[in-house]
Parts: sequence; structure tokens; C-alpha cells
Amino acid sequence: LGTATADSSGNYSVTLSTEQSNGSTLTVTATDATGNESGETTTTVDASAPDAPIVSTASADTVTGTAEVGSTVTISDSDGDVIGTATTDSSGNYSVTLSPAQSDGSTLTVTATDATGNESGETTTTVDASAPDAPIVSTASADTVTGTAEVASIVTVTDSNGDVIGTATADSSGNYSVTLSPEQSNGSTLAVSATDASGNESEETTTTVDASAPDAPT
Repeated sequence: LGTATADSSGNYSVTLSTEQSNGSTLTVTATDATGNESGETTTTVDASAPDAPIVSTASADTVTGTAEVGSTVTISDSDGDVIGTATTDSSGNYSVTLSPAQSDGSTLTVTATDATGNESGETTTTVDASAPDAPIVSTASADTVTGTAEVASIVTVTDSNGDVIGTATADSSGNYSVTLSPEQSNGSTLAVSATDASGNESEETTTTVDASAPDAPT
């Protein structure tokens, strides 16, 4: 099917006279200048393209997700220009840094190419570089803050020193309930923010802890 001479570093590249189908078994041997022939190495043809990558997040400067282990993930902008590449790790995870950074709403295409050079189909994704709205606070007691925020965003509560005292994820209706640790005293000022899956963080909402019981009814 093909022959070639190894170069000064021992590398070779053999073009096959007849293309082989995926899964075909090939045998490879080496013969030196004296005519001595090596044993055979058996290999299997990989002519199957990887599955299209899965995109988890697409922010202004980073795209993350999963693709075939060891594949090279390539991100292209709407003009077809390559703006970032990365190799997936042993679990198939990738994180591609984009250069230049992309604006909110930009359309990107993502492909994976395996070690043999087979390229996947394209996955299309849209850049989310827009911060969520600031959370709405419904209640702020000594040990719990509740309210609404962007669906699936992570709500973070910090005290007046800027220390994080609680986090929670907004549910499918946008509701959240953050347990505070340590508990806060009546009148304490808290800041509440929301961060979406792409890492965009909202403005802060300021709230005051109400840990004071009402007067007894008369």
C-alpha cells in the first residue's frame, strides 16, 4: 500500500496508494540499508471523525466544554478566523482562551480534530458576556437571605468586611435561599450578587439584616 524512508530523526510518513476504511488492520515493517527486515507492527486505521464538541460555557474570553480525549479543539469566529485552540485532557474537558475577546451575542463555531487528523462537525454557540441583573432580596434574617436572581446563577452573600458568608444556586424559577455562616446581627449590612455560568457577575444588591422580633401584639 505504500513505502517511505525514515528521516534523520527516524520519522516517516507513508501515503497509502488506496485509502483504507475505518477499522482496517495494517502491518508496518522497517528494512535497513543492508536488507534486514524488522518484525511487524500492527495498527488499526482511524478514519472516524470525533463527535462534535459539547460547549458548556462561552464567555467573552473563554469557551469550555467536552470533546474526544486528546483532540484539538478549535474556536472560529463568524468570519471563520481561528481565535483559539486547546487540547482536551484525559477526561475530555477543554478550556480555550479567545484572542481577541468577543462581544456579547457573537456567534462562534467549535470543532475537534483527533490525532489522526479527522475533524468533527461544527458546534455553534453564542457568547454570553452580559452580566445578570442584580438579585432581588425578599428577606434577610440572621441566618438566611432569600429572593430571586437569574435562573441557575450562583448567588453570593458577603458581609460588611467583604467576606463571603454564604452561596446558593437560583432554581429553575430563579428563587434562591442562602444560609449564612456565621449568623449576622440585627442591622448588619450585606451585599448580594449573582454570577452566571459564563462567569459574568451582576451588580451588588445591598440589604440590611432584620433579626429583631416585633413587639408583642396589644
